[in-house]
Order: sequence, then structure tokens, then C-alpha cells
Amino acid sequence: MEASCFPASQLPQSLTDVAGDGRAKSTIPVPEVFAYDGDSTNEAGVAYMFLEYIHGTTASELSEMHGSALTTYGMAAQDQKFRQQMAKIQAEVLSFKFPLIGSLYYSSETSSFYIGSDLETGKGP
Repeated sequence: MEASCFPASQLPQSLTDVAGDGRAKSTIPVPEVFAYDGDSTNEAGVAYMFLEYIHGTTASELSEMHGSALTTYGMAAQDQKFRQQMAKIQAEVLSFKFPLIGSLYYSSETSSFYIGSDLETGKGP
């Protein structure tokens, strides 16, 4: 789904909330959000988000480096390691439990996360 489907003022806030929650509750490498502004009327004229750099090699780079098939990621050992890492991340994400369906937000008043209305539909709790 394209970011333009969401209100610009809500999308970066929701993404920063999810990133913060991910960093707090998991071992998945999630970049720290240094700054964001969801209002396209800001001085830059566009919504933006500055994230921490996380070093790594993308799956597509692994395929291209060794001329691998599109479904193979590097040499055999690299492909196996990549698939094991992805499986671990997916298993951890699937272990997250939420009481409601919606978007994840952070309340600075209560210093806690909560589930709010869905960004796309506006429906939900």
C-alpha cells in the first residue's frame, strides 16, 4: 500500500510508534527514529523521517552479487543463513499478541502503547 493512502500527519507517527515498540519488545533490529515530521507544509515541503542506519546486505544485493536466481540469496551458505534469519524474525513477529485490531500508537501522557483506529479506514477502537 502506498504511503499516500494514509493521512501524512498520521503515518509517520504510527511508524515511529511501531518502531519504538519493536525496539522495546523484541530482538528484531529496528532502527531508532531520530526525527520525523508528518506535515508536508513544513519547511522541507514533504513529510520525512530520519532513521538510524542499520548495516546489512539486502536480499536483492545477495542475489545480484553472485548471479543467483531471483529466489536464491547468494551462495548456498548465505542463502541458508538468510532464510534462517528471516524465519526467526517472522516467528518473533507472529509471537506478538494484541487485544484489538487497528494501528499501534504511543501515548506520551501514559508512556504506553495502545491500539487505535486503522490508518487506512479510520475504523477500529
